[in-house]
Amino acid sequence: MMFLFILDFYALRNLGYHNCIADGVFTNISDANKKGSKTYDNIWISKQTKQVFTGQCDVVREGLSSPWIPKGWTWGGVVSDHCPVWAQFYTGRDLDTGDLKIGPEVIKFVLTD
Repeated sequence: MMFLFILDFYALRNLGYHNCIADGVFTNISDANKKGSKTYDNIWISKQTKQVFTGQCDVVREGLSSPWIPKGWTWGGVVSDHCPVWAQFYTGRDLDTGDLKIGPEVIKFVLTD
């Protein structure tokens, strides 16, 4: 499975992007397996954006089901098989003073399926 992950995102890695969510961390969820079994989602950042990445990131698994969502012939299913992912970025600069040296032109985010 790890080999497939590397091939799936080879194009992004080849362009110099870095993944925030570590390899092998599962980002899917199901009623049968709340811990997941596949890596569907990630946050890909450029080399410049990596300079302000704190290293803090995670997969949200709580609160993803509802009693109003069908679960087969019952209720209480998950909203999607994709979990939200998040990453924290920090510049250490006071944005109000115009002290930021890394501008929006170098901070790029890539959304993938």
